[in-house]
Amino acid sequence: MMKKTTIACLLFAALLSFAPSSVMAKTYDYSKFNWLKLIDVFHDALAQGKEYPEDEKIMKALEIDRADLEFIRSHVKVRPMLDQEGRLRKNTYKDRKFWMNTPMGSGSGADAGYPSATWHNDVFSLWNYTALWGSWNHSVGQIPGSWTDAAHKNGCDIMGGTVFFDSGSTQAYREWTTKAKETSNDPNVAYNGFKYVKPIVNMLMYFGMDGININWEVAESSIGNYKQFHQALYKYADSIGFKNFHLGIYTASAIYLSHGSAQDRYADENGQIADLMLNYNGENWASESVKEAKKTSIGAKALYQGFWIVGMDHTWSSLSDEGAKEMNICAWGEHKDSRFWSYNSGSSTMDQQYNYQRFLERAFTGGNVNPLSRVTLNNKGNNMQWNGSTPPLSTWAGFSEWIPEHSTVKGKFPFVTNFCLGNGDRYNYRGKKVAGAWYNMSAQDIVPTYRWLVLKGGQNVGEQATTSTKIEAAFTHEDAFNGGSCLRLKGDATEQTDVVLYRTDLMPNDANTYALVATKCVSENAVNPKLILCVNGEWKAYEVPANNGKAWQEHNIKLNLDANSKIEYIGLRVEGGDNKYDVLVGEIQLNDGKKVEPIDVLNVTAKTTSMIEDENGKLVDVKLNWELDVEPNQFGVVYNCDEDVNIDHFEIVYRADDNANVVEVGRTSQWATLIPAINIMGAKKPQIGVVAVSKDLKTYKEPVWEDIDASTAGTAEKDPFGTYGQSFLDVNGEGYGNALKLRAVESFTTKNNSEGDYTYKITYQQFQDDNKGPNGEANGAAFLNYHHAKDTLVVRQGQTFDFYLKAFDAEVVATGTRDDCRYCFVGGWMDFDGSGTFNYGKGMKEQMFWKDNHAGNYANGEDGEESFPLDLATNDGTEPWGERVFRAGTLRRGNPCLVKQDGYHGQITIPEDAHLGVSRLRIVYSDAWFTGAFGPSSKTNKGYTLDIDVKIVGDNVANQRKYEDKHDMGDPDNWVIVTDIAETHDATAEPTVKVVDGTFVFENTQKAEIYNVNGVMLNSIKNPRSVYGKRLAKGVYVIRLNGKKTVKVAL
Repeated sequence: MMKKTTIACLLFAALLSFAPSSVMAKTYDYSKFNWLKLIDVFHDALAQGKEYPEDEKIMKALEIDRADLEFIRSHVKVRPMLDQEGRLRKNTYKDRKFWMNTPMGSGSGADAGYPSATWHNDVFSLWNYTALWGSWNHSVGQIPGSWTDAAHKNGCDIMGGTVFFDSGSTQAYREWTTKAKETSNDPNVAYNGFKYVKPIVNMLMYFGMDGININWEVAESSIGNYKQFHQALYKYADSIGFKNFHLGIYTASAIYLSHGSAQDRYADENGQIADLMLNYNGENWASESVKEAKKTSIGAKALYQGFWIVGMDHTWSSLSDEGAKEMNICAWGEHKDSRFWSYNSGSSTMDQQYNYQRFLERAFTGGNVNPLSRVTLNNKGNNMQWNGSTPPLSTWAGFSEWIPEHSTVKGKFPFVTNFCLGNGDRYNYRGKKVAGAWYNMSAQDIVPTYRWLVLKGGQNVGEQATTSTKIEAAFTHEDAFNGGSCLRLKGDATEQTDVVLYRTDLMPNDANTYALVATKCVSENAVNPKLILCVNGEWKAYEVPANNGKAWQEHNIKLNLDANSKIEYIGLRVEGGDNKYDVLVGEIQLNDGKKVEPIDVLNVTAKTTSMIEDENGKLVDVKLNWELDVEPNQFGVVYNCDEDVNIDHFEIVYRADDNANVVEVGRTSQWATLIPAINIMGAKKPQIGVVAVSKDLKTYKEPVWEDIDASTAGTAEKDPFGTYGQSFLDVNGEGYGNALKLRAVESFTTKNNSEGDYTYKITYQQFQDDNKGPNGEANGAAFLNYHHAKDTLVVRQGQTFDFYLKAFDAEVVATGTRDDCRYCFVGGWMDFDGSGTFNYGKGMKEQMFWKDNHAGNYANGEDGEESFPLDLATNDGTEPWGERVFRAGTLRRGNPCLVKQDGYHGQITIPEDAHLGVSRLRIVYSDAWFTGAFGPSSKTNKGYTLDIDVKIVGDNVANQRKYEDKHDMGDPDNWVIVTDIAETHDATAEPTVKVVDGTFVFENTQKAEIYNVNGVMLNSIKNPRSVYGKRLAKGVYVIRLNGKKTVKVAL
């Protein structure tokens, strides 16, 4: 079945294949955001007898536009979870919860975590173990609604930001305590006499947030003075049905719960005061803390033992004591960078993304990445960094040792996943590229319940089931059916193996049940996995037909279920293949015949935020927002799932003019989105549209179109990155200001290059000028700490030459900081296969970092780096086609040799089979304390990027490397709207088409080609069911069915 397909003209498809990157202009402006002003706006509304203010008043107070307002809001309701009696491991306490009290990736405030064109971004996905998210790096009310969407889809509550005060900053303390003490006699405003209880809670409800986080480290003895205010927040929230409100509090002095601390900061006879994170290192007293909590009016349900995940060596075994089983767990780490994100590493951006998901999976599921394949619990030796070829946390038992997994896949059909994590180096629709790099957590699908439950085939799910290591299940960004990622099944298929993905409580609405499964066979002779459903306690296996070739293919499978069929598990079964099995799965959808109509989209606004161009195209970033034709509830809230809304998500489409073909370019659950890098070259009247998609996943509204005003982008900037991906300074990163002052390449020179030595050198003033904006404003450039050299480096196949790379020295250039590039990693990548990318991120030879010699603040000396001792734990393997040509630095240490004398001396070897012609050398510095940002195609953490164009010459023409793109090629299918779903067609029956109410209705049709009377083909559609015909002019059309039968129909 085709819900909808995309169309692109030949020109558009050609341009996308090598589309340049998007300009990362200032997309969002939260510089004037102030949560105190925000709650005052809600206070004023209450004083006027309204529960929430007009949008315009919020926008005026915060000095933001409507789009930025909608980027904060979430319209996704927290999905209810299945009963935890069905948890996999019964020795876990069913109500034990996990609080992920960390930042969203890297940086703080501003646009950290918001939709962008930088695809190498934090896509946390272990929501299936997480009950509460801390939102540590945003102020109250300013978290990205896209993250709220992702959390809520998976049953996780999310804090609406953090109030932080410690001994170094007391302003926030005065602000919070002042608001907590203010009283009011206005009956519309006051709750228990407090002025700001209602405004705070109403504000959170309006934005879809679930609470506030407080780091309370100033005057901790005074916290009890404000407990009545804190209790009033909970009581009021409960009185209006806001049952999942949280006030998270951390205080440094409380490592265990005493009677006094419980009365001040947890709960007393009058009710809950906070969700309390006990300070780290208190786990040895967990049993005593739980005992004390159970004396209160709420028990231990909101008590969390805190762990600082700067490391994972703690007294974890204390949590397994019988008396501690009700102690919840809180992982903190830390102010601006998630430790999981900052500790992650990889040789390329693709490798980093894969490693990040695996890192999270080992952290939660355990070192064997299978919840039933347990690793022995160890308090020590839980390494958070790679040790040679051994990945982080390989010997760690996983938080699943104590925390049961949960699922939100319940209720009635439909259910769908594309295994989309919310980012990608390309946006695919039905297997083909329709847009470039993107990041949007709102597009993340419901994550699998188990990561990954791989069993010997045919067993019941339970603790007694036998695990299997024959097949590895993993997310991959190397391809996608819809979105930017998919599921990969890889390994030995000679034995029957089941991959159980979701625990469910699903039932059809009727007997017209079917499944859609999209697969792509990577390995030779691969056999598609079977779809397996546990129905009323018994496994049912459904054959997925063989694919025709190596491209993505969607299969429509009749399920033969009825309204009394209860689906308890969804999975895939691998069997009948060889030991080199490699298959991608990009969609599993379960659906039936029920239809519901979505509400209308209104008032679409599109704003062009930037434009870049080169010889291949002119690309714009477009920021959209819209409204729905529905009245909000009394608190200003509208949920997409409401019965009078009936929306699952929105799809964003583009066309070059009123009569042009239409291309899908993105999806979201928010009422706003950013679509980066839309190619408008040759467009007469470029337009972007918003489509409301029904909860039934098969009923679509017509697009609501808005013109793209390219003139608002001003003069188009030249694209400096081309197809190599963006690499420039992350201005949300810790200490980025120092990087703007000092971190840059001063010189790069080569010696012994047979094609002539190369010299690049800039002055400090030139570095500062590079960062100026178009009007000369300091640090106003679109891409900060980035330089594209004007001269080309010519190199020859098979040669090795020396280079000297020097960054500016803080002891020479006085800027008020010593924080120069000595405290960075540095690496170089060169395109050796002509792909226009850095596909192979490792070296052809091992490239280890230098060993820390613990000599003061510096790891090694000012010179002699050729003989520095190497850190054997940092080897990351090699690749025969490796494109990383050098790597240097020391983990969390400085190396003066990077900035002293002649700088870093190294060698670059050009492979004998390097692809001849145009290439590029990219040199990247990134802070040595944050390995997660070090790579060839991502934002740098306090770093700098130098791009040098390269020309590779030589005589090995016949055997030069040739890049083979394994993505699906060709034009995407035409965009059509399917308004009905019939049963799966009978391929042997006669194909037919008829017109019903302006819609082409097909039966038993595998392929339809629609022509006008002049013989021009308008659409080519695979497996059509119903094609909405309103976009076509009235008249006669010739339709060829299954490549044989031709019929005429009048529209």
